Amino acid sequence: SRRPAARFPVLHLDQIGRENPCYIRLAYAYYPHLQVTVNNRMIEPLETADHFIALPLDAGEHRIEITARLSPLRRALLLLNLALLCAGAAWMWSERKNA
Repeated sequence: SRRPAARFPVLHLDQIGRENPCYIRLAYAYYPHLQVTVNNRMIEPLETADHFIALPLDAGEHRIEITARLSPLRRALLLLNLALLCAGAAWMWSERKNA
């Protein structure tokens, strides 16, 4: 199965098998804007005391995928940067046209 082009997996673990329900601690830093899927279902990750990701897992094999998402602040700053770039390009074009 192909992933949509807009998704960039940060971490992809295939077939993590457990005989009993458990929690798994990943050596991956917790960040509130990460999207975590287990078996293609979004779940809310837990943060450990050391600021790593912990996930509750049922018995069986699991496919875990962690995908980075932009925070609202980063989205706003990206839009601001694009607007400033367009404004600067328009100003340079108008100055060049007037010269």
